[in-house]
Amino acid sequence: MAILAGCDYAPHVRNVGIVRAHRLVRKHRKPSKVLDAVMREYAVPENYHIHFVQAFLTFQHQRIFNLDSNKLEMLYEPNLADWAWMAIRPESSADNIPHLKKGETDFLG
Repeated sequence: MAILAGCDYAPHVRNVGIVRAHRLVRKHRKPSKVLDAVMREYAVPENYHIHFVQAFLTFQHQRIFNLDSNKLEMLYEPNLADWAWMAIRPESSADNIPHLKKGETDFLG
């Protein structure tokens, strides 16, 4: 809902504020279905799906400073196989969904 309503990690979708974002999330429940609905129903900025995925991963897998190791680490490492829906590009077909590769999460830090 925060991504749709506007956040620092993804461009704003015109005519989608907190109320519409809440309705979309309540109606579609899953991030993949929410993203599909937004892409279908609204004029989204170019490459919005990529920004949405990156923002979603950023919120889900933030980096923390581990005092024990004295290093910056992910609180939870993403299991990229679980997030295959995020790799869908407009040119992909449902039968040929590419999987995220390790380097595609470099934006997380």
